[in-house]
Amino acid sequence: MNKEWIHTTHKIDPYEKKFRIGNVRNLPKYLNDHYIGIIYFLLSIAAFFCLSAVGYKYYKKKTEIKFITAEVYSGSIGNIRDQIYKNYSFSSMTLKEKKLYADRVEFIISEITKYNPDTFDAKKIAQQIAFQSYKANYEDPLFVTAIISAESSFKLTAKSHVGARGLMQLMPATAEDVCKNQNIEWKGKNELDDPEYNIFLGINYLKELHEFYGTNLERILIAYNWGPGHLNRALARGGALKLPKETMDYKRRVLDRHARFKKGFEEWQKNGSKKDTDSDQEVSKGKK
Repeated sequence: MNKEWIHTTHKIDPYEKKFRIGNVRNLPKYLNDHYIGIIYFLLSIAAFFCLSAVGYKYYKKKTEIKFITAEVYSGSIGNIRDQIYKNYSFSSMTLKEKKLYADRVEFIISEITKYNPDTFDAKKIAQQIAFQSYKANYEDPLFVTAIISAESSFKLTAKSHVGARGLMQLMPATAEDVCKNQNIEWKGKNELDDPEYNIFLGINYLKELHEFYGTNLERILIAYNWGPGHLNRALARGGALKLPKETMDYKRRVLDRHARFKKGFEEWQKNGSKKDTDSDQEVSKGKK
């Protein structure tokens, strides 16, 4: 009987033969005949785990906001501080930063409820304003709050007669440009009714305006309402700016509300220092 390293009855494809491990007489026949399948199986397992790791990282990034909102929306408004302290997404924050973040969320909720009595929507919007500002490193969520109050009165699916949509009343063309400039996925104009997506794009648009106009909030608001093109042409002509009455009223309204929110937040922090007891003490004990 021919004692070759393969069965004489088993026909081997020439291409397959190149990948056999050699004439090893003491290797089990099963491995000799089927080692390619085993290697493929092991490679498949390795590929599965690699793809799973990449997929989880992508999924975690895409759903991070939804994890946060799901936690914050549960329970009463009074539970928000505890939930923020325990949320994994804020683990890099210091205790002082978490307190500031929680104070902002609670204060913004109190302001939103003056416009919209729906507590669920108030919590949802406030958390998104604070979270998107934090993620974008935008340091003035109260300015965002003032814009939303003037643009849509915190109505999630507000639409204007010219086609602006959502909380921050973004024009679809403007939102699409922001997506192109910031390498963000454009999901279509209907998604502008989603508060997460709307605030996310709105804050990125504000950041673009800040980069162009610096800290001049008046010009930023004029550009936001009238359009950067109109403002830049007016500035190029020189002299006093001649703005539409609607833009003048809009600028004044937002700046007034922004000033009121800032003053109200300072008072909120002073009066809210007594709220730092239970939650802060628990966090401090946990860090010792």
